[in-house]
Amino acid sequence: RGGRGGEGGEGGEGGGQEVVTLRVHKGQDASEQVFAFCAANGLHSADEVSKLGGLVSGRLEEAGHAREEATSAAALVVRGARQRREGDYSAAGA
Repeated sequence: RGGRGGEGGEGGEGGGQEVVTLRVHKGQDASEQVFAFCAANGLHSADEVSKLGGLVSGRLEEAGHAREEATSAAALVVRGARQRREGDYSAAGA
């Protein structure tokens, strides 16, 4: 699992910052989770998305959860096609 306490959002009426958490569970693609988290929390800067992705990857590696890589180009094509069929376009592009 990877997680990260978030940075504040836009700030509410009291000016306080909201804590948000990004979780990556076993079997989930960390890049997909980072993309979905950023989209849901209004983080649209490529630099911020990349920075957060690096932090999550680092935390996962520290915890002993290495990223699973597809073993072949064919496996990537099959995975992408399945994700497109399921309507998971953010994952299909990862």
